[in-house]
Amino acid sequence: MDLIHQFTLSFMGFFAIANPVSNLPVFLSLTGEDDADTARAIARKGLIVAFGIVLVFALAGKMIFELFGITLPALRIAGGLLVCLIGFKMVQGEPSQVQHPSAEDRQADRRARLSVAVSPLAMPLLAGPGTIATTMSF
Repeated sequence: MDLIHQFTLSFMGFFAIANPVSNLPVFLSLTGEDDADTARAIARKGLIVAFGIVLVFALAGKMIFELFGITLPALRIAGGLLVCLIGFKMVQGEPSQVQHPSAEDRQADRRARLSVAVSPLAMPLLAGPGTIATTMSF
């Protein structure tokens, strides 16, 4: 029973911090002009990369933070500043080259389109500072 309780607690914590429901509009805006197969491939690659990031920090996060001299409060502050900067850019309404590539970039090969799966989808949206801090806390 204790294992089920711990799994449920961890799952709900990750679900609340990663918040895939609120990331859905970002995903749709990133893949709005792609076909269904490319959108599926972007989602799959983003989830795999985010899982890898979380796994690395679950196994070696304390060592990584000690190596670079980073504390969890410093990560939270940096993450807050990053989210603030992203929100400020969104409020200004200026499209970025990552989210809205030019016509030539859209004609590029499928591999280039998959690059949005790593940034901004996997990192910092799914496996951002909050998720990393939660992983290391659990």
